[in-house]
Amino acid sequence: MLPNNLLTQFLKEEIRLHTSLYKKKSFYSYPLTLFLFFAIITIGAIFAYPQYSMQAVGEVLISIFFIGGVMSGAFGLYARDFLERKFGDFGRLFSNTLMLPIPLKKTFITLAISDTIFYLFWFIIPTILGFGFGNLIMGISISSLPLLLLSVFLMFMFGLFITFFISVLYERNKFVFSLALGMILALSIYSIIKYSLEAFFINQLYLNPSWSDFFISVGIILLLGLLSYLSVGTSFGTSKKKIVKKNSLSFPKKLDHFIFKDFIDLKRTGGLLGKPLFTVLIPSLLVLLLFSTMDFLARLNINLLFFAIIFGTLGTQLLNSLITSDNYRYYRFLPVTLKEYIISKIKISFSICFLLGVLILSIYTYYAQELDKLFGTILIFITILLYNFCLSFYLTGLNPNENLMQPKIFLIYFFLYIPSLFVAMMIDVYLDSPLYYILFLVVFYLLSVLYIKRGIKKWENKEYI
Repeated sequence: MLPNNLLTQFLKEEIRLHTSLYKKKSFYSYPLTLFLFFAIITIGAIFAYPQYSMQAVGEVLISIFFIGGVMSGAFGLYARDFLERKFGDFGRLFSNTLMLPIPLKKTFITLAISDTIFYLFWFIIPTILGFGFGNLIMGISISSLPLLLLSVFLMFMFGLFITFFISVLYERNKFVFSLALGMILALSIYSIIKYSLEAFFINQLYLNPSWSDFFISVGIILLLGLLSYLSVGTSFGTSKKKIVKKNSLSFPKKLDHFIFKDFIDLKRTGGLLGKPLFTVLIPSLLVLLLFSTMDFLARLNINLLFFAIIFGTLGTQLLNSLITSDNYRYYRFLPVTLKEYIISKIKISFSICFLLGVLILSIYTYYAQELDKLFGTILIFITILLYNFCLSFYLTGLNPNENLMQPKIFLIYFFLYIPSLFVAMMIDVYLDSPLYYILFLVVFYLLSVLYIKRGIKKWENKEYI
């Protein structure tokens, strides 16, 4: 019975996972909260920018959900941890084809489909309807809204399946993965630079709709889905690792002989490069590539600070991935406190994001001829990164992806995070001086320490799934 209803069971489990953490009405009211949130944001954007164009912001939404799909599709990377986190110890059975009559490839392609359905109803539809409602209130035609919804959904699926495919390649053959990723990046960069973002194939459904573009888009997504299905194989690979003593970045030496949390968190899934690659580096490069080519953002004078803010926000996904693929309850029999557990993850996440962020921002400053702003922008970047880490832990604990879908927590997070971005923009525009950048760092560092202390006190006695 289970194999024939696998998709239904996965969707039910997704709902059960969220509703077990908080009240059902909170989970089911999240789409309404998102609808109202984006309606208000849209109305505010039209007031702030009279030259606002529904077509231009539609392109931004298509790009955002494409990047969201890319960040959601690394099924090959998380494999065992993903199933264990979602289904507990029972999830281990899915990886053994001799114990269950469910092929591993069917399990993961069904997970990909269930994720697209979940995101469609809980994120994409509420966002697009909120955007359309805001335009309607402001007297702007929304006749193209159905096409925008279709384009966003197809773009999300495209991003999810392309990451699904290359993440499986990453786990199975690093050389083939490197070739595939290089070809994808080269073709994307060439197409976008030569023909502009508007020529991107799924965008044409929104800008210049035609049946041929629709069938081409669906055909490419189905092809990627088939490649993902075939690439998964029948079982998880295993290999012996040579034991080498490692020094821990965040634990005292007395623990080194049996636990190196900062090293294990990266090594356990995707090696040392997997999580940073799929949660920070690839999405950040996509932001840089897609948003740098948008005339709409150029007219709004979106500059280096915009990318610093984006990188600082995306960095939280690395921390969340380390938390999500791990579970604090596994270490309760060890002399490991919640403080040591979370500080370890924050340190390694911050170190990786800092190195990647500085590298990308330095390249962009050279490209944009804004080298004089590099010092201040890096200070803003590391401040936002650290503040976002600590705020996220304080509000969402060790279930970041699930708890952020509570309307109350979502709104609190927004109203506590946005002031840091507002202050950063004010400093960048009106107070461009090293003293104010340093003052910004000190103030929000102190707030970050406060959030960590309160977060540990808030979550240390909670039970985690």
